[in-house]
Amino acid sequence: MKTQLQARLASDVAALVLAKFNHGELTATEACLRLGVGRTRLYDLRTQWLRQGADFRLRGSGGDTTGGWSKEAEAVAERLVVLSTREGAEPINYAVIADCIQCETGRRMDRTTVMRHCRAKWPLLCQAPGPRRPVKRWAMERAGALLQIDSTPVRLFGGEDEWQHLVAVEDDATREILALRLAESDSVFVEMDVLREAIGVHGVPSVVYTDGFSIFGHEGVDIVTAYGRMCRALSVTHRIAPTPQAKGKIERSMRTFQHRVRALVMDAVASAGVTDLQSAMPVVERHRLFWNANHVNRTTGMTPEQAYQACVKAGKTDYRPAPSPALMELFAARHERRTVVGGNRIQYGGRTYEIGPTAKKRVWLVIRPDRLRVVEEDPLEHPDRWPRKLGSFRL
Repeated sequence: MKTQLQARLASDVAALVLAKFNHGELTATEACLRLGVGRTRLYDLRTQWLRQGADFRLRGSGGDTTGGWSKEAEAVAERLVVLSTREGAEPINYAVIADCIQCETGRRMDRTTVMRHCRAKWPLLCQAPGPRRPVKRWAMERAGALLQIDSTPVRLFGGEDEWQHLVAVEDDATREILALRLAESDSVFVEMDVLREAIGVHGVPSVVYTDGFSIFGHEGVDIVTAYGRMCRALSVTHRIAPTPQAKGKIERSMRTFQHRVRALVMDAVASAGVTDLQSAMPVVERHRLFWNANHVNRTTGMTPEQAYQACVKAGKTDYRPAPSPALMELFAARHERRTVVGGNRIQYGGRTYEIGPTAKKRVWLVIRPDRLRVVEEDPLEHPDRWPRKLGSFRL
């Protein structure tokens, strides 16, 4: 069956559908169904129709789909196929063959067209690969035994030099994506809040596994960092990955979601009025829930939700009950000491704040991006309660 649109639909019929879509008589979904194309192809066709007007004609959607192979193109393809099958050579790269044909003959060809032709012409040299076997990766046996955390830059809003960040948390045993967050930039507060979201799903894990970025600290001494203090308060072991490859599962998942989130958000920008990260987050969250409920993992053979329920049924879960939201607010903050100056005042960020009366000469600050709180004792000395507060200020 021919799949090219020009081979299964007359140009005047397509022009009529595009006109109705452009005038609002058809929705994008209805137009896609009538034409048998995706949303991106629909908008490309509409642009072509608007430019050409009465001269609109359907063309192939990719590569040069007309005419047969010339002797020159055959020679180039055969030469490169033979070279690629010699001992020690790289696997056949059909995209390179297509580029070489274009360079040497001037004819542009699609990679898939070249691949199909070569496999039909030289079947012994261009054997199609067999079905992929599932990749068996080392994994924890118990849910909550290890959470892998990763972040990556994505470009969704703003100019070419403006980047946002996508942060994800994945359960190593079940492959469940516990949190997926878009942020303006990657910071210790963003990482803390993402971990809080993940903990809110099932509870507190035993271990978290992160990159070796400075916001996380360094293995063995990370307890002095804000993130390390939070992990200590939650009785969570914080492990630092020596290389990105050490976090194979979350790195692979992040690559998948990096492309998915961009496509979803760009689609929402075009159709649902999404204009910023805040309005884009519901789109991302809905897809996270859909993924956990429907995506079947190659290795486990189950969806993340099914894998988690299987662990619960077998008694294989290390999740512990989460602290109260008030205590999580205390843990997910930077903690700094300050000297009390005359008249019960402290200084922070170039400003002076008046606090409640205290006999302490040095007090602690609990710092969040939007609020500053002053307490008498080390916030984590007694992690089951808040220390006595001496003041609360908006930043």
